[in-house]
Amino acid sequence: MTRRLQMTNQEALDVIKNLFVETKISTPINGELTIYENGRQATLREIHLKNTKDCFIVKYDECGFMNQSTFKPDHPSLFKACDAIIFCINKGSPCILFCELKSSKPNKSVVSPQLNGGLCFFECLSSILKNHHNCEIPFSEWKKYFFVFYSGASVQKRTIQKNQQIQSTATRPAYISTKNAQAFYLQQLLEEY
Repeated sequence: MTRRLQMTNQEALDVIKNLFVETKISTPINGELTIYENGRQATLREIHLKNTKDCFIVKYDECGFMNQSTFKPDHPSLFKACDAIIFCINKGSPCILFCELKSSKPNKSVVSPQLNGGLCFFECLSSILKNHHNCEIPFSEWKKYFFVFYSGASVQKRTIQKNQQIQSTATRPAYISTKNAQAFYLQQLLEEY
């Protein structure tokens, strides 16, 4: 039986962050995090999140977590990865954001496998912490958000599509029309979802 180590939310973030090599994470610079899209033909190359104090990004699509050298290629959705997974503390409560950047508004069948890939990675991370670090972080209590930022045609004003009664999921992400390098206040995004 694994003994659950009591830790604060900040200690939990630190434990998670310390699992990764420095090149696979990004921390705030002057209170701002940047999510990058590395695709050569991408027109939405980055977005910025402001007022990000207690958080960090795992550059999940750069991690190579699931790859074809391990698994058979008959399951292409296994190899999909979202661009970033953000671990943060919002108003004292821990939360996780799964984020994908797209150059145009994608359909659900395109982004769901990428967001699900992030969710699988997250579940594996929970197992690693439990089995190799003797700590169970109560991730089931952490609020999860799923965002797809996409380059909208002639974006005049940021538009957010959300069913107010349903929390975003990997199969029902919040779609946010934006322009390249636009900044969002993290707190505002989390309050709107």
